[in-house]
Amino acid sequence: MEEEKMTTYFAKIIKEAGEKDMEDIFFVPRKKEETVYEVTFKSKEDERISVAELSYDEGMKALEEILERAGLIFQKKTSQLGDFVYFDEENSKEITCRVSVLRDIFGMFSAAVRLLSVVSTTERKQSKPYEKLSDYDISKKDLDIFMTRLRSNPFCCFLGKNIQKRDKFAELVTSKAFDSIQTSTVFSIEEVEGNRKHNMMQFKVDPLAGFTYDSLLNLLKRHPKSVIYLENVESTERAQAAVDAYNMGFNVITTSDDTGKFFEEMRKHSRYKDKDNNSSLTICFIDVDKL
Repeated sequence: MEEEKMTTYFAKIIKEAGEKDMEDIFFVPRKKEETVYEVTFKSKEDERISVAELSYDEGMKALEEILERAGLIFQKKTSQLGDFVYFDEENSKEITCRVSVLRDIFGMFSAAVRLLSVVSTTERKQSKPYEKLSDYDISKKDLDIFMTRLRSNPFCCFLGKNIQKRDKFAELVTSKAFDSIQTSTVFSIEEVEGNRKHNMMQFKVDPLAGFTYDSLLNLLKRHPKSVIYLENVESTERAQAAVDAYNMGFNVITTSDDTGKFFEEMRKHSRYKDKDNNSSLTICFIDVDKL
């Protein structure tokens, strides 16, 4: 009965965050008279909103459910990453989430849940599958133009609100653009293990195994004329990795929700700007929403 109550509570939090167009949900332990878990929303304008205060047992049950949904388990690792899709049947919404769970030196766990997208399930059923290039409304001439842009511009970013459509199109066009160039290899650097990408070598960031963004880039730079592919540049860390890859001589291909959000993260990275605080990087944008 208690587990059912907690599941209902977690569903309520996810639904509320989706309805209010929140960006993140945080579960953080706080030491008061006894340890409690504070639940906080973060809006896309970076406003923090206190949602609830859970007892330690309630908080741990919430974390257990988050881990279970993401296919993770409680471990002694300092951090774990995963993702899941929550189906809000009441509001006919499909909420895609990315999860980061941290453990401190005293064994206390905290979690950050990022809402990557909130999509109507009705729209999802009516939408195209976007599994191959023929699923997109694009002529051969325009496709050739896009591929030329990818080959000739050292830094490109695919834009789009529909994450599934945008990222699949970016993957397909990137794979096709470099498929016939034998001297180029496309390396995809990912935080969460995803589906197999055609014509790409995929690497997962795993700090505990020694695979950070820096170490992976230093390893991959031994391959000349290579391309670094980074989906969802929505965090300072991934923005930093994109700029570092560019500075190391890679061609860089990324995806993002919109230019404002993309540039906001890029500007947080000092190496993106020159001494006069201006951008020293020219970026080619491709708007997938128009297809």
